[in-house]
Amino acid sequence: MLGKVMNGDSEDMSRKFGDLSSTLEQLCAWEKKLYAEVMEGEKLRALYDKNYNQQKVLDHQGAEYSEIDQVHVSLGRVLSNINVAIRTVDATSRRIHNLRDEELLAQLRELIEGLIRMWDFMVKCHQKQFRIIIGTKAYAHMANADSRKSSKMKATLRLAKKILNWGTRFRDYVNTQKNFMKFLNEWLLRCIYHQPEATSDGMLGFSPFSIGAPPIFTICSDWYYAINKISDSEVYEAIDKFYLSMHQLWEKQNEEKHERKKAKQLSKEFDKQLRIFQEERGLHWHRDALLNRLDASEFDANGEESDADGSDNDLVMMNNRLEEQKARHRAIVRQLNDAASNCLQVGLVPIFETLEKFCLENLKAYKQIRFLNKKNNMGIKLLLTN
Repeated sequence: MLGKVMNGDSEDMSRKFGDLSSTLEQLCAWEKKLYAEVMEGEKLRALYDKNYNQQKVLDHQGAEYSEIDQVHVSLGRVLSNINVAIRTVDATSRRIHNLRDEELLAQLRELIEGLIRMWDFMVKCHQKQFRIIIGTKAYAHMANADSRKSSKMKATLRLAKKILNWGTRFRDYVNTQKNFMKFLNEWLLRCIYHQPEATSDGMLGFSPFSIGAPPIFTICSDWYYAINKISDSEVYEAIDKFYLSMHQLWEKQNEEKHERKKAKQLSKEFDKQLRIFQEERGLHWHRDALLNRLDASEFDANGEESDADGSDNDLVMMNNRLEEQKARHRAIVRQLNDAASNCLQVGLVPIFETLEKFCLENLKAYKQIRFLNKKNNMGIKLLLTN
């Protein structure tokens, strides 16, 4: 049920953002048209100034009436074209203002409302995840005789890469949102003139609301400054630490694999030497019984058995090396299993804890955005109290 709700919200958000993107594209096209019209008007103004100056010179020089009249007629045509250009620019400007102050404003309000719902859901979601992880006791067996170790190593490495990708995508999302608001706010500020006021602490912050700018200026200004106060560094660092711990776990798995191979190789060499020893002496004792007999053998002062070839002493030393290697492997297996058991909980707890905090800060920030519309503001208040 929850998935359906979120999927519906996601589709609705995608549609609304598509409408917003289309509106921004329209604004871009209209502004390009306005720029071309203004430049054309500037050319006409320059031509008007040229003809006007020419008329003044002719008047000053006492030129023929027909010559002055010709320039005057030309001046009138240019002035008429300028008036047409001014009306065209004014109509385009009004279209841009309507598109910006009505359609774009409505779409941004819808987007903000959707983001408020999203952050509210994310807070609750991460709170539940945090409580579940805290109450979970994990115990993992990463190494044992029957496990497919290569597949577990690959799975660990895949998980580490996914965690790294998670952190990258998270930061990209945050930066994309901040950059979107930065460019949108900067574009809007170009539409109004304001003179920054200097104070003893530096430049005084500018609020479009203070000069009576349309609501979209205040909303975007609030939005921009609100989200830029929120840092994602704690979440990113927690994800990065989790990635490093998973990578270290993979390195520990690799170490266990290396020590296991060494123990296996030593065991093969020992079994081979043991068979040779038994064949040479015609013995058919069980391995453990033979090793006990060799351990109990008496050696001379130099540490060698009275037997001339000393092969039983070599077997004892090789067996000792094998047992030491097995002990090292068992110790690494214990370390690996302990690390695997703690890794998920120790790694995920800080992530969901910082994510909950990050989402809560975003929710509070979005609630502080001024909508400057009584009807809409009422809707937002009802939304936030549900």
